[in-house]
Amino acid sequence: MSDHLSRFRAVRRWVLAGVAGAIVAAALALGLGLAPAVAEEPPAGEASEPFPPYPEVWGRELPYPGDGSYSIHQEVFEAPDGRVIVSIYASPLRSDEFEYRVLDFFSGEMRTIDKKISYDIRSGGKHKRLYALDIELADGGRLTYKSHRVSNCTVTYNIHYVKRDRDGEIVADKMLLYLYDRPVRVDVNPYCEISSDRAHFHQNWRQVGLAFAPLKDGTFLAYDGPFIIRFDPDLNSPFIDNKRLFLLDRVVVMDLVDEAFARDGPSLQNIDDVIYDYLIKLREEAHK
Repeated sequence: MSDHLSRFRAVRRWVLAGVAGAIVAAALALGLGLAPAVAEEPPAGEASEPFPPYPEVWGRELPYPGDGSYSIHQEVFEAPDGRVIVSIYASPLRSDEFEYRVLDFFSGEMRTIDKKISYDIRSGGKHKRLYALDIELADGGRLTYKSHRVSNCTVTYNIHYVKRDRDGEIVADKMLLYLYDRPVRVDVNPYCEISSDRAHFHQNWRQVGLAFAPLKDGTFLAYDGPFIIRFDPDLNSPFIDNKRLFLLDRVVVMDLVDEAFARDGPSLQNIDDVIYDYLIKLREEAHK
């Protein structure tokens, strides 16, 4: 009996060694681009890194332009081991060629993956999707995404974020704006009532329409386009640099919009110009 058992154990060790070697060889052949992008749950007895506390990371910028020339889709998930990962697929506008990636938000590691792995992550399963347009904050307040349609126009000032305290009183009403590196031409809906009969205008900035991903430590991620930003419950984030990203009181933006409408000339271009001038002044003051 012991002789049979010894032979069985020897064969078992040989098989396991062969399986391990095959896995390593396959991983090398596939290369980093198609290697599994998200770790499985750690084996029993192995402790994964505890989250929270999270590292002092407050934002990431994806390697895609934020000027609207790319279609960028991202979703935030909590992996089985507690890591916060971002599933991304992006393509140039009017293209069906998508690039699939996964980002570990706190480590910064990003991998290119194939479509199947991307689908497996986004389909749920072991990964918990973190998504909301209305969240309860750690201080007992609530943060809500607000969007208002303005006639037949694609306007640049209709998205904002309202924070209410635990009694329901509004304590903050914010807009997040992104300053382009260079102007972008925007075609105007011919039925837009404030088009001033212009077929297009040149846009120097855009609003950022954030979705929220609440985290276990009371902070939350907010994401849109190439940006993933981590905020505390008071809507502070070191990632908001007043260089390209500006978190402004909505009343300030709307006062600038009123100023633009009071000017002669095309309204949409005036709105962009007035707010652009204001952002440039903020940037100069913040980076003297």
